[in-house]
Amino acid sequence: MSRYEINKWFELPKDKSIKFKLKNFDKDNMQIVVELLSPTGFITRKLDEEQFNNLLYQPELFKFGEV
Repeated sequence: MSRYEINKWFELPKDKSIKFKLKNFDKDNMQIVVELLSPTGFITRKLDEEQFNNLLYQPELFKFGEV
């Protein structure tokens, strides 16, 4: 995760049609606040480290049309 900067857009490694940006960190819950821009819209999610790695390498697990 250290290769990603805060407030900078990146494409998902496995799906270039989806972009993400790290907004900040919720230290109380040990979660990453991520903004996502997909063909179906814009959403914000809080993810733990495992969920973030799944987002990067298995984006099909996430339903981007649902908030």
